[in-house]
Amino acid sequence: MIDGKQIIKVILAFSFCVIGIIYVVHLDVFGSDVTNSTKKEMTSKNKENKNARKVNQAFLQAFFTFDDSKEKLVHSKKYLTSEALDEAFPSQVAKSNASSVLQDCQSYKNVRGEKVFYLNELNIESTYDGQTSSYKMILRTVVNKNGKISDIKVIATL
Repeated sequence: MIDGKQIIKVILAFSFCVIGIIYVVHLDVFGSDVTNSTKKEMTSKNKENKNARKVNQAFLQAFFTFDDSKEKLVHSKKYLTSEALDEAFPSQVAKSNASSVLQDCQSYKNVRGEKVFYLNELNIESTYDGQTSSYKMILRTVVNKNGKISDIKVIATL
């Protein structure tokens, strides 16, 4: 028999998936720049998009897979602008007995101008003081034209 907590979890998971899909569709319909480009410009854009995808994936792996908080900062900061570094680490490094592993990641992208927006659906396993827990997160990241994460925003946590 299904109890109330399980029903609420299923409803929340479904709701967040729907919100994520609506967000991506909204960006695709209303946020994309549509231009007539030459083949050379398109090839350049494709390379930039591939680089943005690599930066996004490398950042997510560095930020959510670590054995201690200092390691997290060291490996993550090379992918971040100074503004995004302040967002991701508002108090810089706090010493803790925490570790984390990024179990799964699905990323959905939208290109607007010189920025690539990603909506990332993450499955994360964290351990703090010997207690392990798993959770899902929807995280928006923005890769700028310099190949750095310039904005990070948590959309939802389950």
